[in-house]
Amino acid sequence: MKRLLIILLSALSLTAFAQQKVAVYVTGEQSGINKVLGDQLVAAFAKSGQYTAVERTASFLSELSKEQGYQRSGSVSDSEIARLGGQFGVNYVCVVDISDVFEKKYISARLIDVLTAEIVNTANESSQLNSMEELIRVSNVLKSQLFNDYLTTSPAPQDYVDLGLPSGTLWKAENEDCGLITYDQAVNFYRTSLPTKEQWEELKNFCLWTWTGNGYRIKGKSGESIFLPAEGFRDCGGSHGRVGSGGYYWSSTPNSSENAWGLYFASSEERMLYFYRCYGLSVRLVR
Repeated sequence: MKRLLIILLSALSLTAFAQQKVAVYVTGEQSGINKVLGDQLVAAFAKSGQYTAVERTASFLSELSKEQGYQRSGSVSDSEIARLGGQFGVNYVCVVDISDVFEKKYISARLIDVLTAEIVNTANESSQLNSMEELIRVSNVLKSQLFNDYLTTSPAPQDYVDLGLPSGTLWKAENEDCGLITYDQAVNFYRTSLPTKEQWEELKNFCLWTWTGNGYRIKGKSGESIFLPAEGFRDCGGSHGRVGSGGYYWSSTPNSSENAWGLYFASSEERMLYFYRCYGLSVRLVR
């Protein structure tokens, strides 16, 4: 699969957090969609009214390339990104990746704490990135997920539903349009946005599940609801089954080197089972 790692770089002073600076950092060829998306992401931060001193710092990227030999290896470790971010006086570094997935581009970002080199938040969105309007939309989605929700208090994203769960987990209103994918694909594409086994169990235990004939309407204590369609599964040999009568959804929780936990449901039951990682299951994301 063709994978592009772009890097945009900007230093942002957060008005809500004095002296906090974030370098949104991406490497790769600074032209075409990569450059335009970078420019729009920087513009999204500036227009939000929450950031000041937005600037490009070419020396950061130059130093990174020198240290890591990016042109030779095509990869940069999070610890190295954090170390260099510290040298340039930022508190967080955001890395943006773009992958070609199912005739669309999958854009993912991770926010790295320079002090600990740990990933503290992630964001993702899929798009064909085929218009300026779409580039602007994706930039705003990434900005909102990464910064507004992590560093400030903001409303729930439009596509996510607050069901009133004890953990505060928000569930996306619809399935991802990736179709039925394997466990490794799901984890690699969606990372921490993929629900854990515990988050699925919380959804089972604290919500009202009503069978509709081709899936479940799930209503939370908040009065809001989501719908999980019964899209069936694809086995390791490529054969499909239970389409319309059974729902199969990946969690991010592995069970062994060969299988991982997922949600299974039919008209009269909902439970957690483990499936071979080569199975194709549906994906529903959380925040």
